[in-house]
Amino acid sequence: MANINQITTKALLETILNILLVMSGSLGLVDHWYLEGLLLYRRKLYEEAVKCFDRSLELSSSKGFNTWYMKGNSLYQLNEFKEAVKCFDKSIS
Repeated sequence: MANINQITTKALLETILNILLVMSGSLGLVDHWYLEGLLLYRRKLYEEAVKCFDRSLELSSSKGFNTWYMKGNSLYQLNEFKEAVKCFDKSIS
């Protein structure tokens, strides 16, 4: 039963992220890249996620707490610990 709940939860999260990604056209380009990064992170495509988070940060004039944090998580998953720590530092500065 737990496995079915995990599969259902995972499918629901994937659907929500896809809906947000489709809607991102009205949210703005920066949000699109962030949401694309989240979707790729969820799919464990960490290198591609980092590229999307980088693009979001390039286009953003704000500090991008969530983007820096998720980029750090992606780098952590890639065993790039020093770079991940730098991103986490930027997320709280």
